[in-house]
Amino acid sequence: MIAVTNIRSEDQEKFENVLQRLDNELNASLLPECNTSIKSWGELTATQYEEELFYRLDRISYTADLKYQMEQIGGQKFPDLVAWIHETKGFGIEAKTTKKNHWKSTGSSIMESTRVDNVKQIYLSFAKLGGKAAFKTKCYEDCLSDVAVTHSPRYLIDMELQPDYSIFSKIGKSYDEVRLSEKPFQHFKNYYEDKHQGSWWMESENSLSSPVIRFYSDLDSKEKKELFYQLMLNTPEVLGRNSVNKYKEASLYLLQKSILNPSLRDLFSGGGRQNDKYFGTNCLLPKVIYHFSEWVNSESFVQDVKNLSEIKFSTQDWINTVDFHINSYADKNVPSTLFKSRLIKHISTCLLDC
Repeated sequence: MIAVTNIRSEDQEKFENVLQRLDNELNASLLPECNTSIKSWGELTATQYEEELFYRLDRISYTADLKYQMEQIGGQKFPDLVAWIHETKGFGIEAKTTKKNHWKSTGSSIMESTRVDNVKQIYLSFAKLGGKAAFKTKCYEDCLSDVAVTHSPRYLIDMELQPDYSIFSKIGKSYDEVRLSEKPFQHFKNYYEDKHQGSWWMESENSLSSPVIRFYSDLDSKEKKELFYQLMLNTPEVLGRNSVNKYKEASLYLLQKSILNPSLRDLFSGGGRQNDKYFGTNCLLPKVIYHFSEWVNSESFVQDVKNLSEIKFSTQDWINTVDFHINSYADKNVPSTLFKSRLIKHISTCLLDC
């Protein structure tokens, strides 16, 4: 049975009966005794599945209670197919396949900038081709479990999602409310920030620089150095004393940029302590503080802050945050009080007077 959460029109109920016939046909075609069994389902491509859906839905239209005309949209438009009731009303069908033995996949962009006009309701027809092949159709919004930020934020699909567990139930907004809003991404951002699962720097609706995941160790020295500065700017808690949460924001920050670093702690704390040589104290410094003081004394510091910072609060707030974390060390002599005062004074002079 095709499950939906919104109030359905008579046409919609009739079209859902069509989709139920489609699912029954597709699943029956897998039976060995079926004379029309489609061979090599496991080798079916996404395009071939889309064409198969078009063929079957077009054929069903001749005997269905609802009269409609099928159109295969093609290109990058959303959804893949539309069953037109008339020129200003259609039901969409998005085709999705997986060669794995589960009912999960990645969906379309939450922005839906390529959505076909006049499509009132969209359904997802899912072909699970791994393990024991099977087919299932649901209302699109009812199988969207979460969002994932890739090169553009996209929905995550789970065809076995229980009612009231969709991402829209979680955020307390309807699918139409989100997609028709001026900034769809903002609804999800607000939700995860309220749940303390997001980050204050996750502002852009196209946050990731690349959909390709890279390892930090594979980057060239220039990019490593730039990322190191970005982390100290945008996740200043890495400057503080050791704690279980010290690197959480930094890890998420790198992930937003499609970068993984399984040894993030070593990036900041590896190599022990080193004596200050920038502020005339010669006191011992944790390695991360040493590198930080080295950077703030560089000629590029002010310009780096202007170019690399993604912080959304004031410069003074950032300086206060740095001061707080540097003062968090239990040993008041590492770094020394004199070093800390000179460091903060130097940063303030550089940034507040520029």
